[in-house]
Amino acid sequence: MIPPRIIPLTILALSLPHLGCAGGTGEDMVDAFGDLSTEQFQQPMTGGQNGNGGNNGLRTAYFHANKSSLLSATGSRLPGPNHAPSVGVQALVSTEGGDKTLQYAVRCSVLDGQVVSYVDGVYGPKAYEGEGLLAGTSQWTTQGLSASQQEALFACMLAHLNPAGMVVPIALTGEMVAPAEDEEFDLSDYSFHEALWTATVSTAGGLIFKVWPIGDLRSSCSQVYLEGTLKNRTCGAVSQHASCGLEVRLDVEDDCTVSDGEYTCLGKPALVTRLIPEYFEQLHPLCIQ
Repeated sequence: MIPPRIIPLTILALSLPHLGCAGGTGEDMVDAFGDLSTEQFQQPMTGGQNGNGGNNGLRTAYFHANKSSLLSATGSRLPGPNHAPSVGVQALVSTEGGDKTLQYAVRCSVLDGQVVSYVDGVYGPKAYEGEGLLAGTSQWTTQGLSASQQEALFACMLAHLNPAGMVVPIALTGEMVAPAEDEEFDLSDYSFHEALWTATVSTAGGLIFKVWPIGDLRSSCSQVYLEGTLKNRTCGAVSQHASCGLEVRLDVEDDCTVSDGEYTCLGKPALVTRLIPEYFEQLHPLCIQ
């Protein structure tokens, strides 16, 4: 996998008529959350041996417009030279946003360097390259994903969202994450601990997303604005916050347990996102006003 490319970026200013932000001090955050010196929640460990990196950069609008089609697509194998695309894949490749969403889904799930390619009868040759970010989902090239594999994939997709489509280097850790094969990847570069993410595929076929701010994000943004900044990052404009299916939970100590750096939240393995510190403001401009 090619190492994340660090480039200058421009901050997108979102319109937030009823939200502002102030950076919380250490004392403020202790008052709000209790003793944040607790190591397992203030500075989580590396996720055992499972750390990997990629580039956050999928527009929130693209993902949310196409998440149902992506869920449908995960129920069948990915297309190939001798295997026609499923209805879900056909729906995805029919729009720019859907095609980009499928690109990120393959990055998360398919082995590093493996290319999924086929010739679409309408849109011509298609090719998507895996980055091997997740463990246990590479079978999507030969069969549909199980519910737990779908949930791992959607957690990975959430980690890659931002409203402007900016390219921001991120690191992922957790039980579901495959160890990086790139020898140049150094998890210690990503020292800003951002959040824990889970996705649930409901029995009715819907998607439920949850996120818990942790460590550095909790201490860098006032408690009042944690929900707003994470919904901006994952849902986009304020008008989309209520409908995007994301629940921001602020009670990580009650909801989650950690063992060897790997989190379980409300009974589900959680994906951990970490940032290079100088990129914090790119994903969370609300917290630096």
